[in-house]
Amino acid sequence: MSVFAKANTSDYIQLVLAGQFSATNYANFDLSNGTITASAFVTAKIEDYGNGWYRCSVSATAPSSATNSQIVYLINSPTAPRAQSFNASGESVYLWGGQFEAGAYGTSYIPTLGAAVTRLADAASKTGISSFIGQTEGVLYAEVDVRNLTAAKVPLQVLQDADNRFGLAIINTGSSLRFQGYCRIGGTFTAVIDYDAPLVGGVYKLSLGYAPNDWVLYVNGIQRGTNTTSSVPTTSICDVGSVSGTYILDDRLAQALLFKTRLTNAQLAELTTL
Repeated sequence: MSVFAKANTSDYIQLVLAGQFSATNYANFDLSNGTITASAFVTAKIEDYGNGWYRCSVSATAPSSATNSQIVYLINSPTAPRAQSFNASGESVYLWGGQFEAGAYGTSYIPTLGAAVTRLADAASKTGISSFIGQTEGVLYAEVDVRNLTAAKVPLQVLQDADNRFGLAIINTGSSLRFQGYCRIGGTFTAVIDYDAPLVGGVYKLSLGYAPNDWVLYVNGIQRGTNTTSSVPTTSICDVGSVSGTYILDDRLAQALLFKTRLTNAQLAELTTL
């Protein structure tokens, strides 16, 4: 459950998940200082959106899928108990964009018009941009906050068609979180650079530096592998957050960059250092 909120004559709100959720869950939010002041049996979060606005959210697991509800309470104290009762005459806050969704964590705001909707993948593809892609050398870079450990996802790739492409991928192997830089030419993978990390989420900075017979993968400031045999295919399309609608990232992409020149290894290390 999440809502955008801003203080007015009152500084505090409380979010409660009711129905089948725990009868004692709640979280209190201070809208003047941007802090969580009390909580129980929920994971609470507050994010600063500027100009006094905050996005307040709570998440929890219900033991049953029966009818559930969500409540925003106006409270008069940072330590108010759950469902506090008090005389709220003249007290108010601003609220906008309330949202309730099924999942392990909250996502970005989804506009709705009175009915439930299914979130579409946050992905983009742009064609006809060969002039923005280094055709003989360059770098692909992505910063990803991995939270949803699905089987395979692609934060960034460039391509001409399905048989001629290269990019960065993240793969759950079942025992590790694999970061991969790859190149496919004429339907054959000519470069595959794998780095297996512990199967845990977190922020990762990835870069794939490329030039003929000079491919390198960096993850979080460290060189993880090289390839010295692959050429570079001609490309004119950039996919961000998926591979043409498949291998969807389904996670938080903080930044994606294309460089038209191959940075030095020292620069790639600096670029990807957390």
